[in-house]
Amino acid sequence: MWIQLKLYGGLKQYLSVPGDLIEKGKWEMPDGATTGAILKALNVPDDLRIVTIVNGSHSVDRETVLKDGDIVLLYPLISGG
Repeated sequence: MWIQLKLYGGLKQYLSVPGDLIEKGKWEMPDGATTGAILKALNVPDDLRIVTIVNGSHSVDRETVLKDGDIVLLYPLISGG
């Protein structure tokens, strides 16, 4: 299945696919893949806190199953004060 993937902030450093896929924002994943599978495929460290949005649903968990055509946004959690 194909999803549209958008990475923000420091997460862009983990994207290591051909340039044409980065520009189009397309990412191929196996059917039934989860949001956690995306993070694993990108080699994002498990301890890095991520805000994940799928099709406009905020803060989905890493077990959310994706469907073909989903739009996935990944943001690193930033704190400050």
